[in-house]
Amino acid sequence: MEKNAAGSPVRIVLYGPESTGKTMLSRQLAAHFNTLWIPEFARHYLEVKKNSYDPFGRSAEEICQPQDIPHIVIGQIANEDAFASQASKLLFLDTNPLMTYAYNIYYFHRRDAWIEEVVLSRPYHLYLLMNIDVPWVPDPPFRDRPNHRDELFTLFRDELERHQFPYEIISGSYEQRLQSAITIIQEKFSSILSEAPHEQ
Repeated sequence: MEKNAAGSPVRIVLYGPESTGKTMLSRQLAAHFNTLWIPEFARHYLEVKKNSYDPFGRSAEEICQPQDIPHIVIGQIANEDAFASQASKLLFLDTNPLMTYAYNIYYFHRRDAWIEEVVLSRPYHLYLLMNIDVPWVPDPPFRDRPNHRDELFTLFRDELERHQFPYEIISGSYEQRLQSAITIIQEKFSSILSEAPHEQ
């Protein structure tokens, strides 16, 4: 598997239901491979929206509405491109627009073709699909489906399969997840990781 044109980094997406360790693993992998990771834009967007407009303690589902989806997608891809110019050989993404697309299906029963087009037009080299075999940890109001992670996992996996995107399922304890992800990345991208740095 090769990098994009002009030496841009391989983009690896941490993907899966809530409370499966995506953010932690993104941070750990970036540290291990001495590169950058991109935080989830949707969380930042909804935190700002809640703090600015919603003092009533509503859930994330109530705070996020269909009209927010374009802002989340645009913000996510803008962050991706900004970080890509600073990353080394790999870039880790704590979610991407495919997550937004899947949540749009789940919460709003919408399959917006324009989000699919965004995902298909962008370079995502590998998805690490996080399994649900770690405890659900409360984080109100952004985690509101402790009893639906199996349903969400199936949805997220089905979307990867439907689009024929490359993915690996990451399971086990948090330490096992880290070691498994490192091994997968080293095997899949060994030629890229072994390349000498490009001259500037």
